[in-house]
Amino acid sequence: FGAISTLGLLPPPLARGEAEEALRFCRWAVAAYCSRGEIVPPNLGEQALVDMAAEIAGVDVRLIEESELCDASQNVDPLCPRYLIAVDKERNEVILAVRGTSSSSDMMADLIGDPVPF
Repeated sequence: FGAISTLGLLPPPLARGEAEEALRFCRWAVAAYCSRGEIVPPNLGEQALVDMAAEIAGVDVRLIEESELCDASQNVDPLCPRYLIAVDKERNEVILAVRGTSSSSDMMADLIGDPVPF
């Protein structure tokens, strides 16, 4: 490994603060799934999912201002991905965490796709 790192192929190690910041971003990304790998019961309502997301992100649930995490609402707008928006006033940040494919309803939204000009 010594020879590889001297050639500049490996990035420099992260400082502790940078690593903690990266971990915080990862927690928000996982929070949109409301799960750390376990199966989420399908009958949970929006507030229970928001509570789970806040726990995963390690924040007070009141930071999450808006969300669409429950698959039941996807019947109304099948092209809208599940998401949450949080506002962290202490860090002066707005967090938008969008869930990728994690359920059959997500898969249907992926398949439907509606291309629009950019």
